[in-house]
Amino acid sequence: MKKTEDMFEVLKRDVEIPDIVMKKAEGAFAKIQGEAKIQEKTKITPLSSKTKRKKIPAKRLFLVAAAVMLGAGGVTAGAAAYMRWSKTASEGMLASEETQKKMEETKLTVPVNKSDTQNGVTVTVSQTIVDSYYAHIIFKVEGYDAGEGKQPFFETDTVVVDGYDPWKDPYDEKRHFGSGGDWYNGVTMGEDGKAVRISDGKPLDEIEGYQENYKLEDGSYEYRLTLTHTADKDYFMGKPIHLELHNLGTAEKEDLTNVIDATWSFDWVLDGSSEKKEYDLNAPIGDTGVTVKHVEISPISLNVTYDFPKKIYNKMDNSSGMLFFPDGVRLKDGTELKGIYLGPGTEGYISQNEYFIAFPVDRILDTDEIDALLVRKGVESRDRYTIPLES
Repeated sequence: MKKTEDMFEVLKRDVEIPDIVMKKAEGAFAKIQGEAKIQEKTKITPLSSKTKRKKIPAKRLFLVAAAVMLGAGGVTAGAAAYMRWSKTASEGMLASEETQKKMEETKLTVPVNKSDTQNGVTVTVSQTIVDSYYAHIIFKVEGYDAGEGKQPFFETDTVVVDGYDPWKDPYDEKRHFGSGGDWYNGVTMGEDGKAVRISDGKPLDEIEGYQENYKLEDGSYEYRLTLTHTADKDYFMGKPIHLELHNLGTAEKEDLTNVIDATWSFDWVLDGSSEKKEYDLNAPIGDTGVTVKHVEISPISLNVTYDFPKKIYNKMDNSSGMLFFPDGVRLKDGTELKGIYLGPGTEGYISQNEYFIAFPVDRILDTDEIDALLVRKGVESRDRYTIPLES
């Protein structure tokens, strides 16, 4: 895995990231590395969420925030009797109306509508999207103004699932989970893996003087927190969650400014769906000696197990963590969706020869329409191996 300092130098080169954001990412990544050493037996290490294209100001940088237990404010439940989708999930994750309806029917996504108001700022848990390994929690923030083109930022968060806090409690492989968050900015990835503006579909690198826009038309913001646990299936479903967001401000170059000192607190029970497609394969990746053994694809995540003998691995350079990375799928109509990694993800050996990569994707996938996996040929290469999927 790439060294911490190398990884974040790449991030700094690719996008303009405020120092305060980088400091928290670096600190969080250092903690992840420490936990990875504890997991020496299986050698599973978290993948950091990377920007998908160089020199794009529209970053999707995921941070694992330090947990700080603070006092909680009052929580009120909203009275919405129907599913109202967030911009993050509907437009940001390219969910069609048909897909939205299907996800509601399977309870892959459910409304939560719990709000907490502190110091004039209301934060609402709008909806969740939960599958076997990941949980997206989407918040709406009202009553705060970060300024034109500037990103809001929660200084820290506390997430406790079924009584377990991964930042305060002793490491427990069966209960440990990671987390990371991003703010909706009206940008998504096109089919070719290039960042595009959602409003008109224009690639960002073709828009002169493009400026990020985090504020929605009604003046609110949306924040997505993603939880990850790949040690066991269906970990999050049916479990109580206690979540706190601490101190809302604006991410400036040197520090957090315009800070609202407060804690927004929420308690509810996570719901979700284990719906996914699974494929047992023995598909060679070119003439590399590596094969794809097992693939799991849900509407929001991808999980791939390789037969990747260590004697082959040790001869290759995987300092980037991107070797044979499965960052795309092919649809039955021939459309190729590339660069679909969202993060945070996990990679590593789970046995002597079995290598594992799993991550949430940046859009909602129609699993019935996928017929092949796309695997990168190299770290820098734009070419990909096509791995047909067979039931």
